[in-house]
Amino acid sequence: MRKIALVTVTFKDDFRLTLLQAMSIDRLVDLSTISRYILIVNCTDADFQAHHDWIVSSLEKAISTELLAKTQILKWTDFFPESLRIGFYDQQILKLSVAKFIYEPYYVLLDGKNHFVRIASSDSFFKDGKPIAQIVNTSKYWETNAQGSFRALQVDNPEKYWEKMIPSITPFVMNTKVVNQLLDYIHATYGQSLPEFFKGREGTATEFLLYYSFLCKVDKLADYYLTEHTQVHTLFVISPEDPKILDRMVREASNREVLMFGLHRKRIPNLSNVQRESILSMWKNSILYAWEDASWFMKLEEGL
Repeated sequence: MRKIALVTVTFKDDFRLTLLQAMSIDRLVDLSTISRYILIVNCTDADFQAHHDWIVSSLEKAISTELLAKTQILKWTDFFPESLRIGFYDQQILKLSVAKFIYEPYYVLLDGKNHFVRIASSDSFFKDGKPIAQIVNTSKYWETNAQGSFRALQVDNPEKYWEKMIPSITPFVMNTKVVNQLLDYIHATYGQSLPEFFKGREGTATEFLLYYSFLCKVDKLADYYLTEHTQVHTLFVISPEDPKILDRMVREASNREVLMFGLHRKRIPNLSNVQRESILSMWKNSILYAWEDASWFMKLEEGL
């Protein structure tokens, strides 16, 4: 069975949900198929040590020594010792740059909001020997980013590709070789580090759209991915707006009909009491032990 790395880019406001993620990996995923669990803390160097200590202390109490031994905690300067953080794009930059630290053929990108809700292994992300990728129609919201990404990579006849896209949703399986080829192309073409390349491109490129654009440029999408619907439900800040859809998503996650569930921290205050209780119940049934307080993971406003 193949081994993969799990990579999560997180920050202080997501630490509690990231801890829930780690617990879900430890309790639901076949750890023999996970080579490493890499946590990248997106923060200043001044804040890193305190954040690192909180994460380590929390993990030591919550997960097995097996997963703990596979856990690495990294920071911005591990990737860019001489490049300043640029703000909005930092998280996207880290999701690509981590490929230079990856020796596994694939790594699964996660956000702190993602957690497993059923038994899984590395094979859960693959079908017929290929990683699963969802391809969707490019909505008007993403048009400028999609077109900007294709133009930045100088893709021939980009208009025949940019009506489709990889949605900016985690989890997503990244091909390590392809990401490194993308990074090498950007450096060779622009003579810039990734932070320098992204600076000033706000609203005209994203990490996933650049990756998708590069797959189209080298004509390898069909070779490297099986395109079908991915097994994840995510509650974003606003979407889904229809309470019936939200209820269905939580119900399907509770019934283990999907592999993973995601809850954006900014959605939590807008949940109804019934919605909140249904999610807490799902966590209790899928991830947590009877004595563990599910509501603690939603108390983000209380800090660490």
